[in-house]
Amino acid sequence: PTNAPPPYTQYPQHSSAYPTAVYQPPTVTVVPLYRPLWNYLTPTPITSSLRVFFIISGLLYLIWGILAVGLEIGILQLT
Repeated sequence: PTNAPPPYTQYPQHSSAYPTAVYQPPTVTVVPLYRPLWNYLTPTPITSSLRVFFIISGLLYLIWGILAVGLEIGILQLT
């Protein structure tokens, strides 16, 4: 018939003398391409208002971290 399935492909049989995998896919070596990061960076001037923003956000992040650690310690002590 014309709509018959394709014939079954026989994979190579291995003997028990050689206990290796029957099908071994080809190995592909991936080599990272070295591209320095500083080629893509654009220098941004840090103005005084940006410096103030960094300081305030850093202090708020520090306070938030201290509160989170304190909350964890409090939970551990109460349980």
